Amino acid sequence: MVELMNHQREAVNWLESKEWRSLIYGDPGVGKSFIALEALRRSGAKTALVLTVASAVTQWREEIERFGLSSCAVTVTNYEKLLSSKPLFPLLWDAVIADESEKIKNPQSKTYKHFLKLQAPIRIALSGSPAPNALHELWSVVSWFSPGILGKNFYSFRAAHCLVNPFIPQQITGYRDKEKLLQTFQQFYFRITDDVLNLPEAKRRIINVSLTEEERVIYKKIHQESMVRLNDGRTLTIPNMLSEIVRLLQWVNDPREFGIEKANSKQLALRGLLLPQVKTIIFSDFASICKRNHALYGGALLVGELSAKRRQEEIERFKHDPVCLWLWGSAAGSLGLNLQIAKRIIHYSLPWTNARLRQRLGRSRRYGQTKEVEEIILLVKDTVEEKIWGIIERKKDLELKMTRRDYKESLEL
Repeated sequence: MVELMNHQREAVNWLESKEWRSLIYGDPGVGKSFIALEALRRSGAKTALVLTVASAVTQWREEIERFGLSSCAVTVTNYEKLLSSKPLFPLLWDAVIADESEKIKNPQSKTYKHFLKLQAPIRIALSGSPAPNALHELWSVVSWFSPGILGKNFYSFRAAHCLVNPFIPQQITGYRDKEKLLQTFQQFYFRITDDVLNLPEAKRRIINVSLTEEERVIYKKIHQESMVRLNDGRTLTIPNMLSEIVRLLQWVNDPREFGIEKANSKQLALRGLLLPQVKTIIFSDFASICKRNHALYGGALLVGELSAKRRQEEIERFKHDPVCLWLWGSAAGSLGLNLQIAKRIIHYSLPWTNARLRQRLGRSRRYGQTKEVEEIILLVKDTVEEKIWGIIERKKDLELKMTRRDYKESLEL
């Protein structure tokens, strides 16, 4: 049986005041799952569906058992199961819990459309970054709680509340009456920061890596080729710029992406950080880089293509095998996991938002952590990577996202 902390009890009271329809927006490790489970108990729900990311399914099941919730039959599955050609579960529940609710942020996605078929009087969303890129990404979850409050559909919401690029109508560039919009969203979420946990401070260290002259020559060549491809104004679109940025990032992070087997400066810097006896999670948004480093150094691997069974085996091995010191994780490993055994987080390559950085750190720095966690960011100097880091640092607020101007700045256009 779990005894709730003060902030968790306050959150449950908030949910009850909102008739069990609200978002719990909390930093990693504040115990959002226990808040939701206590809400199921107190509300009297008899059946509940928990939707979460694939890597967190087993953990949810363990926490339900630990919580001792016998009054409610709880089914736990991942969002991908919503897209199954055959219904895997009923559409009518007493309660639906949307864990990591940013997975339903896109109202035009198949996931969201299938999600809306689920009916339940109790609707609880949990997230550490509900709007990781932009304010309007809260529309989907708020409209789930209170249909029609912000327009009958996303298109009417966008027409009424958003400023759009006149040449690209799908691209939202700002908001009308932003303060009023924020107030509407704030009616539906309860915010919890990790200050309530009195955790040891995380120690952040930025390590600047310099390319060798040979590496610099090749980087400049790739950059010049990108400029040639983007020189025609008609090709200067966000997808095209992003594609060129990714090529540059692949080079500075791992030349094996280009068929070159020789270790580069960044790989050599990483090698020096893999200390014996220190459990470390190394994150890269490139799953291919995670797999190559796993093959080279050993440890555990957590990337999206692994089966649910294999993911859980890798997680358990990292947690309990004293010889397994390193976990190589892509975005699949940055959400929903309790990995307090790790005392070091290395960002080998950067995500695109500060919210994603916090989620990565939150795998280790969360409730139950008693040691200082060291966070290391590897940055290659005078490259697109260093520019992206500067943009991320300037855009820490939830409603700020990477814009066309930012991508152009990254490429020095």
